[in-house]
Amino acid sequence: MERIAQLFKGLEDEIASERLLSLYALIRKNRPPLEFCPTPQALITHLHNQLNPDYQLNDKILSILIQEYQSPPQAKFLGAYLLLIFKPGLLSLFSQFRLRAKQFPSTGELDLWLQIVTFFLEELSRFDLNLDKTRLAAKILGRLRNRLRDYFKSLFKEIDSHQDLRNIFKDDPTVMPAQVTPQDTSFSLDSLVKDGIISKTDSYILLAAKVYGKSLKDLSLELGNISYSAIRQRKVRVQKAVRAHFNNKKIKILCHKLTPA
Repeated sequence: MERIAQLFKGLEDEIASERLLSLYALIRKNRPPLEFCPTPQALITHLHNQLNPDYQLNDKILSILIQEYQSPPQAKFLGAYLLLIFKPGLLSLFSQFRLRAKQFPSTGELDLWLQIVTFFLEELSRFDLNLDKTRLAAKILGRLRNRLRDYFKSLFKEIDSHQDLRNIFKDDPTVMPAQVTPQDTSFSLDSLVKDGIISKTDSYILLAAKVYGKSLKDLSLELGNISYSAIRQRKVRVQKAVRAHFNNKKIKILCHKLTPA
């Protein structure tokens, strides 16, 4: 968090620079809704007011700033300004995904923050103000949240295709019989999905719960359209399916050994 605080301090210095003050003055001159805020900081204070917010005016202000951001060369300077405007929402998303990021050795807190900033600026660049005219802040942050969810799902997919099942079920020998050796079968979740033993969603639930220690409640919130009870039932069913699969493997191996050459 210290590094992120330093980054925000740099942004605050940027909006106090002569370049941004001049740009803001020019935009304010041509955009009447901004006249009541003489400085960039005054506008941020207005937008961050939660006691008596004017949502209609705030949408007009954000619409103006996003339009200007989408019109080079202002983007370079307004990007920093919009990051400060959206600071509360962006930090909230950072807090939401902070624990999830810790599950991946390659993703530190600074990496997560830089990913959030990258997605945020991309969303601003492609936001269609002809289609969306109200609740702009909520819509931008909502789309950013969805992109972060997809981002972490893709990270899971990258690492689960060759996940060793012996590691997943090391605490449950009834699922992985000791008699089954690596030479007898493939030991990856990906192979079970390809063989139709479990689904891709089941694979994700199993990996998240058994390897990364995610609670079923967290998984329910993450997957959205699957309830807590449904996830719990699926987890039980998938373990039974894997157990049955390897028991069948064990029987085939035993029959093979008993069959005369």
